[in-house]
Amino acid sequence: MTYIDIITWAYSCVGIVSLTAYLPQIIKLIREPDSAHKIALSSWLIWTLTGGISVCYAAGVAHDPYITWVAGVGFAGTVAVTGLTLYVRLKAKLPSLGGEVQTYP
Repeated sequence: MTYIDIITWAYSCVGIVSLTAYLPQIIKLIREPDSAHKIALSSWLIWTLTGGISVCYAAGVAHDPYITWVAGVGFAGTVAVTGLTLYVRLKAKLPSLGGEVQTYP
């Protein structure tokens, strides 16, 4: 196995490692919906936007399946956290989504 083979394989694993990093945040949002107001939504929105741009670049410009895979998995993780945070926050504020209007200290 050459250095290129090893680094290519290792880079391909980055997507899975990244996804496992998002899981604790996703689980916390599901188990503790009140924690959603503590998440810096502006940061997650920026990470989601830049992740989407990275996927578009990797697929449309670089045409590299490894970079596309890694960027895509990272993008999926940020979309999951951002979307779940928005959903939980809106659910807490909008009775039509099954929540009650809540205020936080």
